Amino acid sequence: MNKKLKTWIFVFLIANLLIFFDSKGYFNWLKRPVGILFNPIQHKLYLNKVTEENLESFQSSQLAIVEAELIKIKQENLKIRELLGTKLSPSWKFTPANILKLENNILTIDVGKLLQIDKNMIVIGIKKSEINNGILIGQVSKVDEMKAEVMLLSHKDSLIQVETESGAEGVLVTKDDELVISEVLQDQYLYQDELVLTQGKDGWLPGLVIGKIAGIEKVDTEIFQSATVNQLVSIDSLKQVFVVRL
Repeated sequence: MNKKLKTWIFVFLIANLLIFFDSKGYFNWLKRPVGILFNPIQHKLYLNKVTEENLESFQSSQLAIVEAELIKIKQENLKIRELLGTKLSPSWKFTPANILKLENNILTIDVGKLLQIDKNMIVIGIKKSEINNGILIGQVSKVDEMKAEVMLLSHKDSLIQVETESGAEGVLVTKDDELVISEVLQDQYLYQDELVLTQGKDGWLPGLVIGKIAGIEKVDTEIFQSATVNQLVSIDSLKQVFVVRL
């Protein structure tokens, strides 16, 4: 019998003896401390695996939520189009948003960057009983991942170039808690209950309804005349608004 064969027979016998003694529990005294030593490492590896799986699952669920929201928005856009008719640009897209809070002429809504909302986008309300068009509410001033703040027209920093249905031009500002068209030249005509709309020359979208002229202040000796404006929709009565995306 050669040396190599003897070695293999010896290894085979030793292996079988070890298996036999282990089955009888003779090595338990050694397995316990080794298990105590390696169990934390196995546990950590298991936790890392579980954490990675949970993270992937969470990311997948978040992506599914966003995709579902986008599908919902596309469906709601069709309904909004039917409501608004053809007065607004067909290229505009509308993202519905619920109102979370109203404070200091700042409206907080429940949509943000995850739904492609960005700063300076305009926000409208809809009141079909008044006019078949979007009624301007304000402009997005701050955006987080899942919410945004909207500066209302009544905010002290709001400033918009506007025009009336008959073509008189001016600047919409807030004075003493009222919306006012100022800087309207004396040779232009202002009419009671006439609609006031955005010009679209200063970054705002054109043709959005703001409200109706409520009162006119005209002094012949002055360069400009002015008028107060009543909004067509009360912010307090709204539960939902729409962010316009181009």
